[in-house]
Amino acid sequence: MHRPNPGITLRKLDVKDAPLINELWPHKFEGSVEFVKKLIVCNASAGACDADGNLIAWCLRNNGALGLLQVVESHKRLGLGQTKTAINLFGNILA
Repeated sequence: MHRPNPGITLRKLDVKDAPLINELWPHKFEGSVEFVKKLIVCNASAGACDADGNLIAWCLRNNGALGLLQVVESHKRLGLGQTKTAINLFGNILA
């Protein structure tokens, strides 16, 4: 099993994370923050946080599939957004 880089922790997402996720989602639309909230509430979803507890990457499920997999710009190139790595990292939380 892959482990996140040192200083990165994994956790389940909460609806309080929805505004940030929606703001950075390239496919956002009017009212999409409510859609993101529903995905978080109704499906397994996971996030990765930096050493300060800031959300830096996330993966939400949508109809059983991985969706809204995204990494904030400042933490790209750590492998968090690669599909295989994301499945391995977030898999236990998303199961």
